Amino acid sequence: MTKILNNERGFAVNLALAMVLVAVAISAMVSLINLNIDDRNTVTWQQDRLQQELLIRSESGRIIYLQGKDIFTNRRVEIVGRDRIATHTLNYRNPPTQMVSDPSFLGELSQAYQISAMCVTRHSRINAPVSINPRSPVQTYFEKLTRRSSLAQYQYFTDREISDITNDPNDPAAIVRFDGNDELFGRVHSNENIVISNLNGWPKFHDYVTTAGEMRQFLNGEDIPLPPEHKNNTNIFVKGVKEWVAPIVYTPDADLIRKNGTRFGGDADIVLATIDRGSFSTELGFINNPGVPEELVVYHTYPDALHPFLPNPPWDEITNPFSLSTITNQNQLSLVGDSLWTNYVTFYDTTWTIGSSYPVINTSYYTNGNLWVIGELEGKLTLSSRKNSYILGNITYRGTDNGQCPDGFRPNNNTYDPAGVNSSDYFGLVSESSIIIKYKWRKPNANGDMETFGGPPPPQQSIPSTNHGEMYLYGAYSAQGGPDPELLNYAWKAEGVFTFEYQHPGSSPLPFNGFRYKRTAPGSSIAEPMDYVSVYDPITNEEIQRIATPVRIDWIDLHRYKYPPDPPVTGTPPPYSWRRWPGYKEEQTQNLGPYIVYYSSGVTFENRLHAPWYSAYDYPWYNPVYPEQINWVSWANNIRGTINLYGSIAQRRRGFIRRSGVVRADNPDQNHWVDLGDFNPYGPVHFTGGNYVYGGVHRATGYNRNYYFDRRFYWEQPPHYPEVYTGAGANRMTSFDETTWNFKVPPRNWIYSSY
Repeated sequence: MTKILNNERGFAVNLALAMVLVAVAISAMVSLINLNIDDRNTVTWQQDRLQQELLIRSESGRIIYLQGKDIFTNRRVEIVGRDRIATHTLNYRNPPTQMVSDPSFLGELSQAYQISAMCVTRHSRINAPVSINPRSPVQTYFEKLTRRSSLAQYQYFTDREISDITNDPNDPAAIVRFDGNDELFGRVHSNENIVISNLNGWPKFHDYVTTAGEMRQFLNGEDIPLPPEHKNNTNIFVKGVKEWVAPIVYTPDADLIRKNGTRFGGDADIVLATIDRGSFSTELGFINNPGVPEELVVYHTYPDALHPFLPNPPWDEITNPFSLSTITNQNQLSLVGDSLWTNYVTFYDTTWTIGSSYPVINTSYYTNGNLWVIGELEGKLTLSSRKNSYILGNITYRGTDNGQCPDGFRPNNNTYDPAGVNSSDYFGLVSESSIIIKYKWRKPNANGDMETFGGPPPPQQSIPSTNHGEMYLYGAYSAQGGPDPELLNYAWKAEGVFTFEYQHPGSSPLPFNGFRYKRTAPGSSIAEPMDYVSVYDPITNEEIQRIATPVRIDWIDLHRYKYPPDPPVTGTPPPYSWRRWPGYKEEQTQNLGPYIVYYSSGVTFENRLHAPWYSAYDYPWYNPVYPEQINWVSWANNIRGTINLYGSIAQRRRGFIRRSGVVRADNPDQNHWVDLGDFNPYGPVHFTGGNYVYGGVHRATGYNRNYYFDRRFYWEQPPHYPEVYTGAGANRMTSFDETTWNFKVPPRNWIYSSY
């Protein structure tokens, strides 16, 4: 061994062997380091890919607000670990690509977009000057096809499938159902049970039906679960029905319109918008409070237009007193009786001014007041109001003939005609309260005189009647009002419905024009004028004569009855019928208990139906154009016409479009009135709670229905129309979240931000 070591050649061999061993050790060490780095990079890149995908999927919420804008803003997120920082940058292609819809159906650009983006990652070390491989090789490119999914895509939507006349779901009046008179061509959804019945046949749903509850059948006076054979009946549900789906969030606010729309109308209480093709003009109504209530004396008897006093006889109190005993026909004479009560009523007035005009430029408009709307549209427009929206008459499309479907649907043969598609006109009406088809209204005409508009014209008077007869409504309508806590137990009265105004019509005592007389004393046979001009002796200055003068008296009922009326009583008729507002009805309990009676000046229920005065009594707070004579409200037939709707309806509750008028469940207010607050004869009613609907007996009233869906709403909706949300709280999602994400190889021409 010593010899070998002392041999120079042996040393060289050993040195070489040692160097080889060192090289092997270094190589092994480098290999181990590389394996460690590769493993770490593999884990890191896997984390990068997972984090990039999660970042991309989290963009659903932002895409809701970015979609349709010219620029999608990029997003950068830092994820800090124990020893490093990963910075993910999401780069969008701008602007997003608007997709062409099915040319066989629309043949136009729709609100469908291809969203494209690339996510890249950069790493940095914590407390280190340099990071190994700072730029991650992981790059995730995706495309997402999205389109707006809004409430317009449901022909019929309700948040609560309950009527607007009760808040008790167990009340029979709460049950609203579809029957053989209903045929719906678009999708239907309710967040509560949907009830159908086999009345005049089964209803027919041509598109998919969903409910967050279950399907039920109204049978023998109650609703029961719908049997499976009916759920599977394609003659009822052509495309099927699905129960217990996730509820759709129905917000009480028009969020998108508030954020993106244009404010108009200022602080006006009423904004009347008249659409004239590519623009709309406005008239502004301001409701004024005079501050001082008027005193209206209630008398034992009081005249009206149908029961006037005799013409002014040739008499005066002093020189030629008039004796009532000389009247041969006592039925011709109505005297003002003794004063019984004084009503204090504040009469609001509405002043009108000309507002601004606005263009129809594919956007929305929002007003804080009540919105009245009518007209013909050319373009894309959504109107919205914080308070009620009133439909004054036809709302039509320039590009579609009245009575034709704007999506080319031909109901006579159940086909679609591409040549009949309206590719330009879309209308939306969104109220944060209710949408109401107006009965009639008053405002100044071109001469400045107050005139009544709308409705069937009274005899010998020409009045527009666009909201009676055949009414045409095109577009999407959403009544989103939520409960109002200020109404306390009646908070639900403020929940939004699509309905019609003045559901219980009655005749009104018309204003009295003539002379008023009263007895000089109770039981006296001598009458004296209440309104007169005194003639005085020029020498003695003593009154020598009173000359009766004619007067005009409005609000006759407020001179006949106490306001607010006393509550109803049980038992025998009270001696003071003037304390009750007109209207008589008897409700008897099942055990034949005591009657609950509402009196009308001694006129019984039976003969009141045939009385020569008024078949039912009206109420100044209720009739928008009080007073109206009996034949003005078309008592021969109270059905006001047919609503031909081409579009969709969404509402918080299910409002009535037709009322039977004689069914107890249809008139739950028991035929009496409650305090509605101050009176505004020329503007909207401001009620302070309670049952503000009068339930007098009348014939069926309202509108027949002829509803069709606008299939274009599957692809494009009116500007800023309310979106469809599901879930609640942090889990609330729109339909965007449910659309498929497509991860692809990046295109060669992709350009993104430096990172």
